[in-house]
Amino acid sequence: MKFDVRFVVNRYPLNMQHRALEIVKESGETFWRELLFPEVKVPPRDRFEKLRYFNRSIEQNKEQALAVLML
Repeated sequence: MKFDVRFVVNRYPLNMQHRALEIVKESGETFWRELLFPEVKVPPRDRFEKLRYFNRSIEQNKEQALAVLML
């Protein structure tokens, strides 16, 4: 038994996403711009230096502790 299968990509959703971004860009309103492209604000490091971990194994694992700090 042999089958011929073709997959067709629906570009409509991607086109609508691009159009929405164009509308935001053309409108010039900062509300939408800030909503779609928020600024990442990193909290001061000294705030996290005194963390007390509930799970001590996280404190001993540097990668997990760094992941907690990045939140």
